Amino acid sequence: RHTGVQNGDVRMVGLAASKKAAIEEAEKTLEEFKEMKKDYEKMRTRPQPRNGKRVGNEVWFDVKLSPPLGLALDTSVDGEAVGVSEVVEGGSAFEYNKNCLREDAEEKRIWIQPGDRVLIVNGVKTKTTEEVVDVVSKMKEGDKVVLKLSRQARGPIQVVFPEPADPVVVRGSTKLVDAARAAGHEVIYRCEDGLCGSCWHVSELTGDIYQLCIETSTAASLPSKAASADFGEQIGGVVSALSGNNQWKPGESWDNTEPLRLRPCPEIYEKFMNPHLGKWQYNAGSYKVTRDEEDRLIYVENQVQGFLEPEDDDDPTNRWLKADLAEHGEIRIRLSKSLGISIDMESQYKPQGSDEWGEIRTAFKY
Repeated sequence: RHTGVQNGDVRMVGLAASKKAAIEEAEKTLEEFKEMKKDYEKMRTRPQPRNGKRVGNEVWFDVKLSPPLGLALDTSVDGEAVGVSEVVEGGSAFEYNKNCLREDAEEKRIWIQPGDRVLIVNGVKTKTTEEVVDVVSKMKEGDKVVLKLSRQARGPIQVVFPEPADPVVVRGSTKLVDAARAAGHEVIYRCEDGLCGSCWHVSELTGDIYQLCIETSTAASLPSKAASADFGEQIGGVVSALSGNNQWKPGESWDNTEPLRLRPCPEIYEKFMNPHLGKWQYNAGSYKVTRDEEDRLIYVENQVQGFLEPEDDDDPTNRWLKADLAEHGEIRIRLSKSLGISIDMESQYKPQGSDEWGEIRTAFKY
């Protein structure tokens, strides 16, 4: 009597499963290839990057330096390539980079960074660190070292925050919150969804707004290009469009022949995207938050109003904005998380003469 699956059936099931897995893996690889090709086509149609030239999925560029170079080099495992592992302070490469990364630099040139590959030294092809050292050691005093280097399009990215932070080179997948910490750039995080604006930074080059507290905010990401973004992430694309400042079209990720230069942008948040602004409805009434000519936020309810200010500037976790309503007491409001794409507002009222805040009431924007 037939009581179960026979050995032959088991083998057929196994083969079918393996075939299905192989097909899925092939489809995934094809999709990744299509994305890479799309990036490449967009990069190919761009003007030449700084002083470099696009060669396939790389950028080749020349650098002229004086000894000592101050470059730490490593040879690949297969002995077929030599790359830069560190730019050492005190060498000519370090000074060269400082000039390249200045915002007011007269000539836009590509700097040297970890991950770059050394192709040619003074006209000689090099594949190992020893070959580079051999060429440089034969130079006469006063001679210049001419390097031809290459950089992978999806390689490391130079991230520059305002001084006194140091420029840092990070992988494209590095979260910007970690890049800021490594650079010594202080950021106040008042929320985890980017709605409060305290962590907003702008790229002047593309007009993109980066919300550093969001998990998907990485060095390689472009907020305005996000294919699937929640409400908070979509803000980046909205502000980019409003700024009208997109002068060139990169691929779907940051072009690492340009430094990712980011600065805090509270003025953009206040002007375009302050989520406190608007009319709010709660179970017993409504109020509105508006602003005056000096961009100060104002709470208005039943013709009673007061200026909204941070309740405690010294506590970055305190998201309350408080307004003095004169003889009516005080009110404080803060944004709260909600389901979907809506934003909720919490508020508490404290009557004049009382030391206790009332119960929290939740309102929705209408």
